Amino acid sequence: MPITKVGFVGCGNMGGGMAANLLKAGFDLAVFDTNPEVLKPLVEQGATATGSPAGVTAGVEAVIMMLHHGVVEVVLNGENGVLPALRPGTILIDAGNSDPRRSRVRFQQCKDRGVHFLDAGVSGGRAGARDGTLSIMVGGEKEAFEQAKPLFAAMGKAVAYMGGPGAGHLSKLVNNLVAHATWTLVGEALAFAERQGLDMPTLVKAMAAGAARSFVMDNAVKLYQEPLPEDWMPKLRQIYEQRAGPYQESWALALADEIGHSLPIVALVNELTKLYRAAGDSPNAEMIDKLFYRITAMD
Repeated sequence: MPITKVGFVGCGNMGGGMAANLLKAGFDLAVFDTNPEVLKPLVEQGATATGSPAGVTAGVEAVIMMLHHGVVEVVLNGENGVLPALRPGTILIDAGNSDPRRSRVRFQQCKDRGVHFLDAGVSGGRAGARDGTLSIMVGGEKEAFEQAKPLFAAMGKAVAYMGGPGAGHLSKLVNNLVAHATWTLVGEALAFAERQGLDMPTLVKAMAAGAARSFVMDNAVKLYQEPLPEDWMPKLRQIYEQRAGPYQESWALALADEIGHSLPIVALVNELTKLYRAAGDSPNAEMIDKLFYRITAMD
């Protein structure tokens, strides 16, 4: 059965752009967010705003959640939650960052109710969400993935089926381990270079044109071309509070422990992240903070 009507929960920095691209692709969209302000541009584009997560489920063939991992459980199974309101045969897609172990549990919860659960890790930041150029890595039943492909195609340019339950979020976790380690290293190196008196705009452009080039280095170039807003630090603190610490490294370390695999660099990044957040006035911490804000909060 083709998907024509979709529910979307979580229309903030990433979700708003993803939902807008679904509207552009012609899907009938019902939306919910705890912040009504972020729904206004979507309603202007034709979406229907609802008053609860359960409200987006009426008559839909699929529901997408783009949420911080800490609230997924409440939205899924809490009062006015999504799952109890879904009809059997509906596809439920968790597109936020979640612990792959929890994704496997949620897959079974949904299966028990006749609902198809897909865990979809997305990469590409706010710009990718806005432009419909996300990389999307999906886990779950292959048949449900095939049915949901038009949704993913509307939101991303690189869509890959990664395997069974949890494989999408595991793939995103691996992606984020590399990204987090990279911006920690780049932040330390640039702080060192700055204190050594190197011309930073010239340095980052030279590095971004050579072997050190990466998504992080490209954002380092922008960091020296486009000044951060004056209130970047308070906004960053809000982001850190919402993200509740360097949880993704912890997920990876727990998963690695289950199979007896060593992740020494991931463990080091995990400890350094805690250290730098506790001592934000050090040059390394400040540069890493600036990079993190540049990557996560700006287009």
